[in-house]
Amino acid sequence: MIESLLARSRPVGGYVIIILVVMIVATTLLINQWFFPARVWLPLADLTAFIISGTLQAGWISIIILVGFVIFFLGRLRPCEVGLEWSRVGVGLVYTLAIWLGLHAVLLIWTHLAGALLVFAADPLPLTSAFLGQIAGNALAEEIVYRGFLLVQCFFLLRGKFSAKKWQWAAAAILLCTAIFAFSHIPNRLMKDSYDSAGAVLQDQFGLFVGGTVFCLAYLRSQNLFFVVGIHALGNRPSALFAAPNEALPIGLVVYLLATVLLLFWPKLPLVKQTTDKSESALAFMHDPEA
Repeated sequence: MIESLLARSRPVGGYVIIILVVMIVATTLLINQWFFPARVWLPLADLTAFIISGTLQAGWISIIILVGFVIFFLGRLRPCEVGLEWSRVGVGLVYTLAIWLGLHAVLLIWTHLAGALLVFAADPLPLTSAFLGQIAGNALAEEIVYRGFLLVQCFFLLRGKFSAKKWQWAAAAILLCTAIFAFSHIPNRLMKDSYDSAGAVLQDQFGLFVGGTVFCLAYLRSQNLFFVVGIHALGNRPSALFAAPNEALPIGLVVYLLATVLLLFWPKLPLVKQTTDKSESALAFMHDPEA
């Protein structure tokens, strides 16, 4: 699995990774300390009935700066080298939809067992807007940066140090990538006074470490960045059309459990093998166009 990711990318200079980390912090502060408070996002959101929400706009600010400038321009990588293989979009979206439908099945069963009435969302538009802001904005930006680029670069960086023991190499790369993912959230949290104690910092960092590790493993298993974007988006905004009775069911956890089930059977799922074969053929052509 690791070799497949490495074969589809190239290592970049260490300075690119350092610049990326600095720009992640700077961009996050720009968005959360100016873009949202100054309501710069509001005119376009109003014009599009909030379909192009502030979250969606902020995600694309991150994509332009972090992906477009740092990864593509400074790192000189191509979209396919950070997981943006368009042949995999369909499969990613199909199985994101499968998780969303599975979530509703779980909610129906839970509601029936609780003997409660279904409580539907009064207006599906905010749900649609919130989910779109994640899958085409925030979650998309974070998955390209942290999993599509940074995880693979961590593998390149550490493979020589643990070449004899692949599991140590993989674990160290995942931990390094996830540590950067978690720690890069701290400056913005501090600026927003999100922490009121050392315990709050530890709890927040633990959640980020767990989530980041799950996304890394999901990318390794599926080799499909778009599916990981879907998991991330649903985890942040499940967008269920009705709620569990008394909000007793942790919907985000259900999303991750359903994703885990799909990942266990991933190679045998419909459409996955065909997509993988096409991707490997494209990869072979990219490395040897005369073949």
